[in-house]
Amino acid sequence: MNLNVRIKPSSKFNRAQKDASGNWLIRIKAPPVDGKANEELIRFLAGKLRIPKSSVTILSGEGSKFKRLSVDGVTPSALEALLLGD
Repeated sequence: MNLNVRIKPSSKFNRAQKDASGNWLIRIKAPPVDGKANEELIRFLAGKLRIPKSSVTILSGEGSKFKRLSVDGVTPSALEALLLGD
């Protein structure tokens, strides 16, 4: 499954949320330096979705705040429930 997200690095906490138009915004604590935010994004998503880190791949946007991800091993409805659940 492909997932389009907007990343906000250097946030106070890691958190996923949807905006009014249904787009994903993911706040990441790590700064956007030397790929640290990308690593933290993959670690955060894998942990929240209960899948291995190897199941989350950045397809495009490694140097941008807009990213396209490939997420394997989870359905769209489960993805939303797991990301929005605390």
